Amino acid sequence: MGGTETGECPDYWVCTETEDGGKVCTNPGPDMPDGSQEWDCVVQNGETACSGDEMPDAGAGAGWTCVADAAGGVVCTRDQPQFPDGEGSGAWQCEYAELLTCESGDGTSGGFGDDGVGEGSLGSGSSGDLPDEGGSFCFYPNDGAPLPDEPVARAWMSMEVVDGVDVLHGIIAFSTAFVDNTYGANSSSGYRGGRGHTFLDLVRSDHVQVGFLDESGALVLEAKFDYFSDGASTPTGYGNLGVTGADGSVLAGSPDAVVSTMTSQDWNFNELGCVFTESSPGPGECDGWNEQVVYEMWVRRSIFEGGGGFGGLKFDSVHASPSRISEDTVTVEPGDCPP
Repeated sequence: MGGTETGECPDYWVCTETEDGGKVCTNPGPDMPDGSQEWDCVVQNGETACSGDEMPDAGAGAGWTCVADAAGGVVCTRDQPQFPDGEGSGAWQCEYAELLTCESGDGTSGGFGDDGVGEGSLGSGSSGDLPDEGGSFCFYPNDGAPLPDEPVARAWMSMEVVDGVDVLHGIIAFSTAFVDNTYGANSSSGYRGGRGHTFLDLVRSDHVQVGFLDESGALVLEAKFDYFSDGASTPTGYGNLGVTGADGSVLAGSPDAVVSTMTSQDWNFNELGCVFTESSPGPGECDGWNEQVVYEMWVRRSIFEGGGGFGGLKFDSVHASPSRISEDTVTVEPGDCPP
């Protein structure tokens, strides 16, 4: 962008001043969850989110939290992004390409940029105002459900381009204390009536309901996303049916707004090739089997354009039939994510 070199940033940043008085700084060696892997990262207003192919062998580095996603990869987040001023003041708009590049100046602080979810992300719906944590948000039961003092669901939102289409990519993961992908002889304990979890419990029975808001607060899409059903057009005959089959449906907006969907059980069957219809795999029977219930969706960003861009989520409850507690549907409220 042109300008003069400045010495006001730390050694590992190379900065130039812009004509409007801001700065553009690049870092050739940004901190990653695991130096042995390549990661795709975005900075989302107070948090760095990185996706990779494998869980770090020795665990994530200091400050990183990593979870498996539905596609068999891993998403790591850190609530202390690297900023040129070292303070994470929010005055910087940052993106990862080959380098970590941060820009400050008019119009670069807050809001929703093209490369990440900005201030107010996940917005306010009937679940109330959500904590300003960046791209990762946690939800807790608000009706006294007998669950541990931890989030019952966690959501990640990021802006991506998939096959030339601008999309909002969402990942919603349920706590294994509420439901999981174990069943049959290897079922976790606690399922209703003490009878355990069965394979058929996962088929044509579960969904997550999510509403998407634009920046004006208008609800532009609300849908139930199917978890795992028979009758899918997959080699196994099982898979998620998105918003148009089984437990999936569109409550507001158009089904065409949803570009793609995936769930962890769909991935277990159709990507890993671990087809277990009686009991979930035991130790050593399926390397990479994801026991966590995870939903993913890719939504066209064009649906938000009339209202100024993506503005938030309406997320009111979690559902599993059956769950590992006495209630199959639990209403939730937002709260701080654990460190």
